[in-house]
Amino acid sequence: MTAVFAITWLANPTMGAGVFWDGGNAIGFSGFAGLLCLAIASNRPIEMTAHKILGYAVLFVCFLHAFWFLLGDAAAAEFLKPGAPLYMWSGVLGLVLLGVVVALSLMPDRARVHRSYRAFRNWHLLLAVATVIASAYHIIGNDFYISTKLQAGLLIVLASGVMIGRQQLRKSFHPTPSSTVQYLTASIAFGALFVAMRNLTA
Repeated sequence: MTAVFAITWLANPTMGAGVFWDGGNAIGFSGFAGLLCLAIASNRPIEMTAHKILGYAVLFVCFLHAFWFLLGDAAAAEFLKPGAPLYMWSGVLGLVLLGVVVALSLMPDRARVHRSYRAFRNWHLLLAVATVIASAYHIIGNDFYISTKLQAGLLIVLASGVMIGRQQLRKSFHPTPSSTVQYLTASIAFGALFVAMRNLTA
């Protein structure tokens, strides 16, 4: 969470688009940070349960990011019409993929789709990687909060590092029952700071 928001502050940290739009995008950055946290999972039963609950929270935050704009500003619907920027459709794709990842992780649907646990894990990982890629392109393509090549590069390095180094990161990060509360608390704290910096200090 710290790394994702720090990257947004590397260029024009006080430039904002208003409390409503900055708030909605802060929710989106929290969702992306949550995706990266979910990439670091464990095989231990209690940690997998925490991972699943955290997944619900991240899905909720990502849906909140999308519907925040659709319900709060009618003009946002223009970004879902034919001819809308590719980065916007990439965001929609990332949200749909995340929904699929969560839905196909639940029993008995998981057993219907995947005959073996190994097959499930392989597809789960593949879809998770696709979700992160689509979401990263959505963020970078927006070209507002991530507006420089340095920021875009660091975001790509961060996401790639988490996905590639997930086995090593497991040694220092273990999902617990309190992980979801910590994630939501951090989302609120960083989101409030994000909005305040761009609207109270400009």
